[in-house]
Amino acid sequence: MKWSDFLTSAVGKKLVMGLTGLFLISFLVVHVGVNACIWANDDGVMFNKAAHFMGATVVVRIMEVGLFIGIFLHIIQG
Repeated sequence: MKWSDFLTSAVGKKLVMGLTGLFLISFLVVHVGVNACIWANDDGVMFNKAAHFMGATVVVRIMEVGLFIGIFLHIIQG
């Protein structure tokens, strides 16, 4: 069985849906964690550092593309 045949089978579709779902949930957990920095009792220093890191890092930009692909695959396989 080729990979393309496996990914279009019922089991393959469920596997892709499960993996992309876990990826999207992990994104939400990280997003909530970074946003929770706003409640740190340091006048917003930690939140500002986290926001600067998110805006200035190339890895985060690459992960945004991965997030879009994950959402797209999740919708297509659904």
